[in-house]
This record gives sequence, C-alpha cells and structure tokens, in this order.
Amino acid sequence: MNKKVIFILLAIAPLTILAILNVTRKIAWQEPTDGVYWVQKKAGLTVEKVTPGSPAYLAGLKKGDVLFSIKIQEVIYPIKNKIDLTKTIWQAYFSSQRVSYQIQREGELLFPSFFLTTKKVDPLYFFFLLIGSTIFISGIIVSLTSRRLLAKPTLLFFLITLSFFGVFVFSPTGEMNFLDNIFYWLDEIAFLFFPPLILHAFLYFPRRPISFRRYIPSIYIIYLPAGLLLLVRIFLHLTSLFRLDSSLISQIYSSALRLDLIHYLILTLLTLILLSFDTLRTLNPLIKKQLKWITYGLILGHTPFITLYVFPFLLNSVPTRAAELSVVFLAIIPFAFAYSLTSYRLLDIEVLLKKALTLIASYIVLTILYFFVSSQTQLFSENKLNVFILGIIAILLGGTLFSPLAKLFQSLIDRIFYKKSYQY
Repeated sequence: MNKKVIFILLAIAPLTILAILNVTRKIAWQEPTDGVYWVQKKAGLTVEKVTPGSPAYLAGLKKGDVLFSIKIQEVIYPIKNKIDLTKTIWQAYFSSQRVSYQIQREGELLFPSFFLTTKKVDPLYFFFLLIGSTIFISGIIVSLTSRRLLAKPTLLFFLITLSFFGVFVFSPTGEMNFLDNIFYWLDEIAFLFFPPLILHAFLYFPRRPISFRRYIPSIYIIYLPAGLLLLVRIFLHLTSLFRLDSSLISQIYSSALRLDLIHYLILTLLTLILLSFDTLRTLNPLIKKQLKWITYGLILGHTPFITLYVFPFLLNSVPTRAAELSVVFLAIIPFAFAYSLTSYRLLDIEVLLKKALTLIASYIVLTILYFFVSSQTQLFSENKLNVFILGIIAILLGGTLFSPLAKLFQSLIDRIFYKKSYQY
C-alpha cells in the first residue's frame, strides 16, 4: 500500500466511522419540543412561528406571544432566554408532566397548558447526507487518481471536500454527551474553515502569477478569523467555569452565530471579487474561459444560500423552508474548484466529476419537489388519507423522475462543456 492511500485512509476512516455513528444517532434520537420557534426580543422570549398541529398550536399560542415562565407541577421556572427554555423543556419531558406557560398577549396574561411532544430528525438531513457523501466520494477518487496528492491544488481540493462533508453530514442531536460534542465540533470547524479554504485555493489557482507576500506576512492569516471564532465557541462551552448569567451566555451565543455568517459572507465576496478581477485581467483565452466557469459556479452555489438564509438570519427573520433548501446549492462549489484542476492534467477524472455533478443536480431538483409535496401534506394534515396519498405520490415521483432527470442534466452538462452530448 503506497503512502498516498495510507494518507487518505488515515483522513477518511475516522470521519466515515463518526459519520455512520452520527447518522444512526440522528435516526434514533427524539427531542422534546413545544412546536414553537422562539426569538429573543426586548420584551422577552417571543413566539415567531408556531408549527401547525403542534402542542403549542393546539393550545392557542400565536405569533407575538411573550413567554414569562413555565410551571411544572407546582414549581414555576422563570424563562429569560432560550437556555432557560431548553433546560425547562427537558426537565418537563423527563418527568412526563404537563407544562403550563405564562404568556402575555397584548397586555393580557394567559396560561395555556399542554403536554410536550417529540420530534424526529428532519428529512432534509438525509438529502444533505446524500449530497455530502457524493462529494466526499468524488473527492476521494480525485485524490487517489491524482499524481501528486500533496501538491497544493489537489490537497486543497481534498480539504475542501472534507470540510464540505463535515458541514453537510455532522449534526449534533442535542444530547450533548461526549460523542455528540464531537459531532458539534466537527460541524462547527468544517463551517468556519470552509470559506477560507475556498479563498486560499483561488489565491493561487488556476495559475496566479501574483505573490502575496508583499501584501501580507503569510497566506495563512486568512484562517485567523475562523480561529478566533472557534475560540469564542470554546469559551461558550467553558462558561460554567466563569459562572456567567444565562442571559449573557445567550447573547454571546447569538452574536457568535451572526459572526459566523458574516465571516462566511465576507470571505465569499472576497473570493468572487478576486476571481472576477482575474477573469478581466487574464489574456489567455483558455484560462479566461476556465475562470468564467469557476466564477459562475461559485455565484450559483453561494447566491441562493446568501439571499435566502444569511441575509434574513442577520435581519432577525425566521429561516423559511426555502432558506433551508438553499444550502444544497453549496454542493456546486467543490465542483467549481475541481474544474480548475483540469489545467493540472487531471482530465482523466473529468468524466467522473460530470457524473457526480449530474447526480447533485438531480438531488437538488428532487429535494425541492419532495418538500413541495411535503408542504402540501402539512396543509391537509388533518386528513390521514390525504397524507397517505401525497406521501405515495412523493415516492412515485422520486423513483420515476430520477433517471430521466439524470439523463437530462447529463446532456445539458455535456452541451455546456463539449457543445454536444455523449453517451457514457
């Protein structure tokens, strides 16, 4: 076994094992919920959205209600923030007791009472898992077929696929034991270092003649913000040592979430500006065409997520289902970088990359289709027959359309790259 294979196995074997453990725990785990999306406002913890059919919905909670306390049996627990709410909900769940909320609505105090329910893993997670695994496998094959794994283009592509895999696959259940903390940190590290890895890749490739040492002391300084944000997360997990108030911890956590997205947004814009500048400046027609396709890929991958998720989140809006679905477009980004590798004599894996891109495009369309049908299921959730019929329709549409969709996207991708269609 050569050194390249050993290096790749050492990198992917632990991640693969942890990913399998994460998936099995996500499937088995059930989290207590009241069915409310809460936001922190000046008046207190406020209802932003109530899931139809949830305990809170049936008890009459509405958008704008402010939560003051939760009563379990004869004990009243003041609720100042999401940390207090989460602790109290878990306590009520373990004791199997009814909860009584004290809420304020237009100056009037109300006391809705109900039993909590549990929620299983969001089906969207399995689409993320499918997309992340496809790119992960593509990255492994590209690395195995490359002539020099430790050359910067290939190594950066391998690291990008690993970070992408971490973002899409690793997700803590909320149990927060030792293993769940590992899932949390892998997800957080992957998301924080994904943008600087992309920027780092395109600071050099394809064929950048500029030396950045005269502008910055080291290229690795672009990873410093991600490192600082990671330190903030570590501090949040050590707050018990400092005995900080839960309200302050909640504020720091909310700020950290915003800073993560701002960091992602800034580095993404820097990458796009850099590529646009290079595209306009280069004289080589082949390199110019290559840079255009890379830029288009990055724009197509980033724009839906930034428009539908990042901006609304920074403006205190509740992420919609469309915003959650927009994450799947990020799958295009690793392929944009993989395309830049073709100038480094990696054309032997070009067919593989186009096949993988075809699968990703098909997954995205079927994901949108599935959740459209799912939204219709929620609208008619009171009728079990409608739910059953719509579920069957979703399965049939997925099974029927996948093969034609794959062929359609394969033909389109061939026409884009070769101006004709090929049969593989």
